[in-house]
Amino acid sequence: MLPVRKTAAASLLLLLLLPPSLAVGQVEYVVEREYYELWIQEDCTVKLYLYLEIKVLSGSISKYIRVGLPAESFKLAEVRCSKGVRDVSEERTGSFTGVVISPREPTRAGESVEVELEATLEEFVYEDLTNPGYAGIQLIPVWWSAPVRDLRVKVHLPPGVSLSEVKCTPSYSSAGTEEGRAYVYWEGELKPEEKLKLGVAFPARVLKAKPAKPGEAQPWYLSWLPGLILLSIIAVSIALLAIAAVRYWRREPYVPPELSMEVVGVRRDLDPVEAAVLLRIHPGRIAALILLSMVRKGAIKVKSTKPLKVEKSGVTRGLRYYERQMLTCIRSSEIDEDCLIHVLRTIRRNVDGKVSFFLRRQTEEYYRRKIEELWKQVEEEEIPEVKFRKYEENVLWLLMDEDYERKTRRVLKSRRQVEVPVIYVDYWPIIIPRPTPMRPRAEGRPPEAKPPAKAPTEAKPPKPVASIEEFADKLCRSIEEVSSKAIRKVEKAAKALTPEVRVTRRSSSVHRSCVCACVSCACACACVSCACACAGGGVG
Repeated sequence: MLPVRKTAAASLLLLLLLPPSLAVGQVEYVVEREYYELWIQEDCTVKLYLYLEIKVLSGSISKYIRVGLPAESFKLAEVRCSKGVRDVSEERTGSFTGVVISPREPTRAGESVEVELEATLEEFVYEDLTNPGYAGIQLIPVWWSAPVRDLRVKVHLPPGVSLSEVKCTPSYSSAGTEEGRAYVYWEGELKPEEKLKLGVAFPARVLKAKPAKPGEAQPWYLSWLPGLILLSIIAVSIALLAIAAVRYWRREPYVPPELSMEVVGVRRDLDPVEAAVLLRIHPGRIAALILLSMVRKGAIKVKSTKPLKVEKSGVTRGLRYYERQMLTCIRSSEIDEDCLIHVLRTIRRNVDGKVSFFLRRQTEEYYRRKIEELWKQVEEEEIPEVKFRKYEENVLWLLMDEDYERKTRRVLKSRRQVEVPVIYVDYWPIIIPRPTPMRPRAEGRPPEAKPPAKAPTEAKPPKPVASIEEFADKLCRSIEEVSSKAIRKVEKAAKALTPEVRVTRRSSSVHRSCVCACVSCACACACVSCACACAGGGVG
């Protein structure tokens, strides 16, 4: 009889503790992209554009997609869904403010669904009580039960605001001016259920309407406080039942306490530029690696190295965070050196964060060994064409070697003449110039007499391709030229790449936990005192 009671008790306990999602079928997904663009208007309204890409890993999204909005008062302009829109409803409850989209077709495992949303937010610009004469907004991007792999937020300030007047927290990834309006930009990732607060403050004088005062709205949690109390009672009851069942079932023998420490090993997922920062490569070489990586992805073209001239192509897809930030440093075909140093500082902070819980010295040795192994792999290839392809695939790693020029000439040396394949002609445009095409002559018109050239050989156009050895030699020379031209403030750049020494201090409260962010070497504190409506997202 006793085993039957135990089985019944265990079954009852399992039913009480079983999440409802397991009974109805759980959807496992990841948010690939979550992009925001906001325009703060002079009348205190905010135009919002939101783009989402959700990939289903298991299960399916067939019933709804819930998208939270950052303001309780909003006017929905348009909703688009790649799977079609069967129905759209607006919800404004105590725990959720946003839009619920019912897709016309389901999104199954392995598929992705894209959602675009445009709306006007009202009562979203508030007076900043901690910064007299300032107004601002606070945005909390939609959080999910799944990770967000690519989060981007771009906020356009009202006309008349200069970047020097903007105060924001946390520190932005980049900033600039677009169509006469200043903007700030953040990018990053979100963990499941992570709530990221972004604040922007600016002079209120540019507004034609009066911003709202914080504290006018009732706190959102009061409306569902009774439900919290009821859920707490149920949770406590389940916990007491679980404790009683476990104690009744068996008693665990006393186990003496043990002290152990888990050592996390080597961080192996750094890309070549991040590894170069970790290995403290010269700042100019790191800048050259970034530019070379962007050339390979088609984002820029290097027009010349003496002086260094760079041209943007408009391609941004597939760029890393520092490459997108580098694009903002290219102004009138030249690279702003202070902006470049800020990019290096951003990479260093990101690398410090990535290796903070790993063995730093062993991680450095891992990447040094990796570079040596790649050299060996290139050298071991016997066919010159295969050797060159192997070299080109790993060139960003190989160029980190302090002796890369001598090693490049040694490993690519061949007994026979081997030309660079045509697909590599535009790889690094300053190395192998293409011949200038001759203009066609109009039919029926005799050619004009021209004075003879000094020497026939001088009129020959440059060859469109070069040998592999010549290609590699010119690549090494151009890398050195870019390294020397990109950064002249070597000491300042080296300081930006020096790892920070963390000092634990007793924090003091300023303006009710106001967060200060040092932006572009000038401490700008934004503590926007506003009531921000925020809600998470979900699918089903």
